[in-house]
Amino acid sequence: MGPLSTIRDEVSSSLETFYGYPHRKKVWTIVLLGLVLHLGLIAVDQAAYHDVIPLDYGRGPDIPAWVARGETILEGDLLYRDVRTETPPVINLVMTVPVAAGGSLLAFQLFFTMCNILVALLLYETIRRCDERLGALVAILYLINPFTLFHATFYTQDEPLVLLFFLVPLALMVRGMFYRSAVALGIGIWTKMWPLLLAPMYIFERRPLIDRAKAMALIGGVSAVIIVPFLLICPEDCTWFIRFYLLGAEGEGNPGYSFWSFLDARGLRPPGWAMLALVGTAVLAGYWYADRRGWGRWRTATLVTVLFFVTYPKMHSGFYLLPMALLLPYIANDLKLYALTFAMFGTVLASMKFADGNLDPSGAMIAGPLLLTLTTDLILLYLLYRGPFEHGDVTIDSHRRPRAVPS
Repeated sequence: MGPLSTIRDEVSSSLETFYGYPHRKKVWTIVLLGLVLHLGLIAVDQAAYHDVIPLDYGRGPDIPAWVARGETILEGDLLYRDVRTETPPVINLVMTVPVAAGGSLLAFQLFFTMCNILVALLLYETIRRCDERLGALVAILYLINPFTLFHATFYTQDEPLVLLFFLVPLALMVRGMFYRSAVALGIGIWTKMWPLLLAPMYIFERRPLIDRAKAMALIGGVSAVIIVPFLLICPEDCTWFIRFYLLGAEGEGNPGYSFWSFLDARGLRPPGWAMLALVGTAVLAGYWYADRRGWGRWRTATLVTVLFFVTYPKMHSGFYLLPMALLLPYIANDLKLYALTFAMFGTVLASMKFADGNLDPSGAMIAGPLLLTLTTDLILLYLLYRGPFEHGDVTIDSHRRPRAVPS
């Protein structure tokens, strides 16, 4: 028996032991694993890495801005008016937690560690409704992924928090908490706007029209409570981030890295209104297709998120935590596919080098960024259709039934 076989057997044995734990013990095991992995990397970072590479060299680049905004809120001043703010208001309110704890690199690392552990627990509690073992394995796979760990520790970016606010309304919807899900969506939209992708789900939901109207009213009402005060006091400063995320405000902010960025650098990208129309059409078409097929909410959200990643120009590598988390139930049924999550990140990181101008191919090599981007997108779609999670998806959304589709 070779070393690889020994390792595989040990891992399988450990997983079987873990699967046999009662629910509460599983939860504490997930928490403990998350703490051990994250705190170990944070200790390495604090002891060595951050002494070699300074904070302002590509690590935690947004921390100074988060601290400035958090201190503004804690001092009783106003976002947008009293401090430059390029993000929605709720995420800045939440960021006052690590700012109040000192606003150091360590404070943010610990904060995002907690976010990752909460995401793992949310995945477990949601998926275990259809398959206990699958839910437990998905939580483990999320925590041990290098990209999950990297964005909370060494790079210290807010993607773990963004993913948490994206998954909460979806998890509540899956659990049948329709109106609570709508409230969570209204809050999530003004955290980082990603949950806006889920809004059409409330329209396509198989419920009476009055129920869907109430849900949309809740989303609108919560949104109004959050954003209207800023619109009244500082409308121009407040609406800048909306224009940036939807259309890409010219000359400010990071436009992201994608094939569209590559075209933009060469003056070939379509205008903002055309890109917005493309994104909107892709998302709505995804919802229509999933509704016709009677897909459950989780699978529908996964398809729509993938389509959004294909068409949206302002993309960063960390954002790929969103489709990765959604795809993990499919991957967990065939662990050989887990390696594809690394290929997914690898292709987007490689295409970034083309988009940011560090590499400038010519001639036939100009196909490089396109092929890399398409590879990423095809991997996402392949995992969605290949994964045998459909039985679980139907169990979670047991009231969902396919519409009659012409043969």
